[in-house]
Parts: sequence; structure tokens; C-alpha cells
Amino acid sequence: MGTLYLDHKSASVERTGPVLTVRNGLSTQRIPLSLLDRVVVCAEIALPMSLLVALAESGVTTTLIGRRQRFAHVLPHGPGDVLRLIAQVHCFENLALKLRLAAWMVRRKLRAHQRFLARLLAARPDQRLTLTKTRQRLTERMRAIATATTIDELRGIEGAAARDYFEGYGVMLPPEMGFTGRNRRPPKDPANALLSLAYTLLHSEAVGALAAAGLEPRLGFLHDPAWGRASLAADLVEGWRASVDEMVWQLCRDRLLRADHFASQDGAVLLGKSGRGIFFPAFESLMRTQRPPLRRFARLLAAVLPRLLAQSRLAT
Repeated sequence: MGTLYLDHKSASVERTGPVLTVRNGLSTQRIPLSLLDRVVVCAEIALPMSLLVALAESGVTTTLIGRRQRFAHVLPHGPGDVLRLIAQVHCFENLALKLRLAAWMVRRKLRAHQRFLARLLAARPDQRLTLTKTRQRLTERMRAIATATTIDELRGIEGAAARDYFEGYGVMLPPEMGFTGRNRRPPKDPANALLSLAYTLLHSEAVGALAAAGLEPRLGFLHDPAWGRASLAADLVEGWRASVDEMVWQLCRDRLLRADHFASQDGAVLLGKSGRGIFFPAFESLMRTQRPPLRRFARLLAAVLPRLLAQSRLAT
């Protein structure tokens, strides 16, 4: 199963039975629906409503990425497991369980960042001082998780840890990437443009994984529910951010993506078409290894929620 990226304004897509036909200029590509689990649309192309419905009915998630990387999803539909949804709502309303689940997400994120920083240290011993200090600060943040008594405290710990982490991460990027810290909406430098695009695609993967597991992607524990926000997907991706950070670092380190692959538009720095031709295959290569564990974790979460709820009720 794979991902189809549509990034050409001249592209057209139609379905004939179980096969998609993608035309782009003089080229034609026919793809069986059975080989797809995701379509990512990054260009202003016409998609018939009937095609979007057919993709959803075939179990294919469609992600539409617009200007400044704003996105929307068309998810596969199915009956799901209403008991999982009930457990998710009750866990959200139970402050103790909500705190426990949110702490789990933050702890997974910091552990993943620690492992990545260890790999960076092995690759760049000349940055030992900076990277070692960053790892030490993250260890202190990890200890603070155990004593947090509110979701706001956990968010504060996670935010402080993110600032610590990006200080160490930034020294590893080539100066031409212009990274001086994390910024977004819009990204103001090439490195942040890459990170934002990678996180957008990763978030899309999480939305699909959670929906397939029978959970509601909009109801999270660490991230508050809000209009248009898939909060549980935002929770889930925390443990996978380090994997895309590493991919971005490798693309920049090897100069596969350079400053001339980017352009400024309305105050935002965005990856250009030639750069996207490099970025999307790299991201898909990464997801071939990361997609299975991401989906397994979504299924694990779906199984854990009813158990936590049952244990909580027994305890009371």
C-alpha cells in the first residue's frame, strides 16, 4: 500500500472501476485502488466529488494541502467501534486518566528526541557540548513529567522541552537553511518550511491511523479540542516528530535540498516544485518504515482506553 502525490496543476484524475487513471500532459499512469491507502493533493486540480467518495469507499484517505500548508482530510468511512468512542469520551472527561494519557504522549516525545540527539552526537562529536547540554535539559524535563498535576503543567513541560530541543537541533543544520528557532504559520526560513510540511503530512498519517483504529481524531488528551483541529492526531504524532526531524536534517546535511529550492511568497518561505520532487519521495521512504508502528500504536491506544476506563471504575 502506498501514497499517490498529485503536485501538477495540469494533472487530471479519473476512476474506471478499481483503477485510477492519472494524466499529466503527455504521460498517463494507471494505478489500482488496491495499491493505495492515501492520496495527497498539493496542486490546484479538479477532483470530482464522485472520485472523493469512491476513494473513501475504497479505504483511501485523501489529504488536500492548500496555500501555506493548510490542509483538509477526506477519510474512509465505516461503522467503527462505538464502544471505543465511548471509552475515549469518558477518558477525556476523567481528569486523572486524561492526565495519565497526556503524560504518556509527552514522555514518548521526549524519549524519541533523546534517541535522535544521541544519533546526532555520534554523527557530530564536534558539537558534543551543545548536544550533551540539550540532552541533559530534556532529562530534567522528563523528571518533571512525573510530578505534573495538571494538563497545563504538562503542556508547559512539553513546550520548554521543545525549545531546548530545537536549540540543539538548530546547530546541526547548514547556515543557509536560516534556522534560528521554530516558527510557523507561516514558516520564515527554509528549515521551518521543511519541518512544517513534514509535520503536516505526518499529522495526516495520524488522522488516518486513528480513524482506522476506530477512534475520533478530533478528541485529544494533551491538545485541547478546537474547531478544525484533530487533537488526538496531534497527540499521536508527538512520538514521531523526531523521525521527520531526522529526515529533514539528512536532506539538508547532504544538500539534497538547498536554499535555492525555496521561494518567498506573501511573507512565507515555501518549498518550490523542484524541491517537492525531492522531498515527497524522501518522506514516503521514511513512512514505509514508520507507518506500520504508527498504525500499531493507534490500535494499541484504541485497546488501552477501554481497559483504563474499566480499571478506573473498579478502583472507585
